[in-house]
Amino acid sequence: MPSSPVVVLSDTESGGDGDAVSDIAPSRPAAERIASTLSTQAAVDALCKKHGVPAEFARRPAGELRACSVPPPGAVCVYAHALEAGVRFPLHAFFGKALAHFRLAPGQLTPNGWLVLVGFVVLCHEAGVRPSTALFRHFFSLSTWKNGNGWYFFRCRGKGAAPTLFTGLSCSKFESDWKGRFFFLTSPGPWPCPVNWGDSPPKSSVADPVLMSQQESAGKLLQAHGVPLDLRVYLRDANLAAVFSSNPVGTSPPPPQSSPRSTVAKGKSSTPLVQSALAAKGILLLLFVL
Repeated sequence: MPSSPVVVLSDTESGGDGDAVSDIAPSRPAAERIASTLSTQAAVDALCKKHGVPAEFARRPAGELRACSVPPPGAVCVYAHALEAGVRFPLHAFFGKALAHFRLAPGQLTPNGWLVLVGFVVLCHEAGVRPSTALFRHFFSLSTWKNGNGWYFFRCRGKGAAPTLFTGLSCSKFESDWKGRFFFLTSPGPWPCPVNWGDSPPKSSVADPVLMSQQESAGKLLQAHGVPLDLRVYLRDANLAAVFSSNPVGTSPPPPQSSPRSTVAKGKSSTPLVQSALAAKGILLLLFVL
């Protein structure tokens, strides 16, 4: 997979850094006004090829459709920033579960939203724990972007609620054109998440989680590096292919296997296979002498 610097985009503009999720349905005038700048099939194909979208996922330019439009049958809106953050298809199991939990379509997450999800899965893989929505929500909370408009992002809970895993969730330069870089992707099977933009996630989905049996997993994530990680640097240096290509179902990686050792002492091998070979050689020599 080609490696490229990861830039974590701020979820702030002059209107503020977003509000906590409420039961008020978000307005979507911004998304309804914005047409995709990926206007040709060649542009969409080049983006998908660059980020390894499998051929069985049919891709098409948005055309007259908007990101918040009802997608074509079997399709979902995908933003370029999701691919640039490290999202690969088929979707990692945790991504599908997280989106389903918050009742969000993939296109409703801002650049920050996808980068936090990707960073969380990478850290879980490194720490050897299974990512889960309860564990994720222990460290992060969902917020509306710029007072609504249908987009959402994640912020670190911190401040006593839970230790912070990541820093660098914003930068001074805000890339303003991300909202126009989207297309539609058709899956050969059912999507594991909502495909239509919905209203605000219910408050029950963002309530403070109770970890119960996952306290040990939370501790492993914190102990993996011991300090909050700069997400920009962490994802830039991570081997995303090793995390997502070899482990798409989101299971915990198996413990490392000890390397087999073969030692020889006093002319004898400790390996049964070698001992058998030596014994057979001795029998052949005896037969030859006889």
